[in-house]
Amino acid sequence: LLATATGTNVSGFNINNIFSSTYKVYRMIIRKAQPVQNNVAVYLRFRNASGGEVSSSNYKFVRQALRSYGVENYGNQSSGNVNIMGALMNTDTEGGGNCDMIINVDRDTGGNNAINGYWTSGTARNNDEAQWQHGSFYYDDTTTNEPASGLKIYTSDGNNFSRCFVAVYGISGAI
Repeated sequence: LLATATGTNVSGFNINNIFSSTYKVYRMIIRKAQPVQNNVAVYLRFRNASGGEVSSSNYKFVRQALRSYGVENYGNQSSGNVNIMGALMNTDTEGGGNCDMIINVDRDTGGNNAINGYWTSGTARNNDEAQWQHGSFYYDDTTTNEPASGLKIYTSDGNNFSRCFVAVYGISGAI
């Protein structure tokens, strides 16, 4: 376990200094991400060594949501973030969003850092519907030329999480 972040009534989580040359593969678990407002997405951004967010359009992602009424596909090849969970509801009975993500990081201090990953999540939607979301992302560091050292998890509407729990693990033995 490298880091945890928990909170109630918080705008997001900055998890700094977790990526290093010690690990190449990381696992992030988000549990009970419950926004203050309904129908809110959860976003991911990387943070640099100086603690700033990398908000440039270097994120590329695809995400699919399975719901009782069908399938929705999302994708963006020039985004300022990764949309990892959409349409979260804000009640205790719907449980918030839960996500399991694998992040592959090849760090290089000279830029050209390859960061990619994939995730799966289970969430509740309005009308007590279950939804399953999964996707993958790629972060292109060739333009910012600074390796990522941490993560930021935040809501799409800029409001707070009612509650949320995040844990990041380094996986040893990965080549």
